[in-house]
Amino acid sequence: RALLDLPARAVAAGGFHTLALGEDRAVYGWGSAACGQLGRWRPHEAFRPLPTLVAAVSSAEAFPCPARRGGLPKIAAVCAGAHHSLLLTQDGAVWSCGKGTAGALGHGGRADSAAPRAISALKGLRVVAMAAGQAHSAFVSEDGALFTCGACANGRLGVHATHPPTVSEGGARSVADAATSAPRRMCPLPARVLLPEGVCAAQA
Repeated sequence: RALLDLPARAVAAGGFHTLALGEDRAVYGWGSAACGQLGRWRPHEAFRPLPTLVAAVSSAEAFPCPARRGGLPKIAAVCAGAHHSLLLTQDGAVWSCGKGTAGALGHGGRADSAAPRAISALKGLRVVAMAAGQAHSAFVSEDGALFTCGACANGRLGVHATHPPTVSEGGARSVADAATSAPRRMCPLPARVLLPEGVCAAQA
């Protein structure tokens, strides 16, 4: 039994770590900490056997918020991937931390993040749902738009392998030139997934 000093609102089980959303809207984690998926990574810390606060380095990130315990805004939902964590704020912003080698964190690079950082590429969109896989992440905005980022292997992102449409700050989308784009192994920024219309009706 995990020991928390307050009731839990939600829980997410990842490949090697677990996240819990407390009654105070703060996030707690335990399990593997090797990639920073539990926040506030410490050198040579392989795991945490008991719940600890998942905290940001600073509250003044891409989405400034009032200082709170752990430096994070109030969290509405949590997701745990194999080696990374996603935190959805009550305002619809997404913060991520952990392993970023495949671009699953959505920050535009491959670096790990030892503390939660707001995904600035999603600024201007109100995210209402999210999911974390082994090396990729997915987000649904309030207007029903679907975005994915991370490893492209096995077609898991649902976007074109050579030039996926990526979302930039404010929700504007840009598409790389297909003539100069090489096949991608990863998509480090959230890319728009276009669902086919009329599939369900045609199959009904």
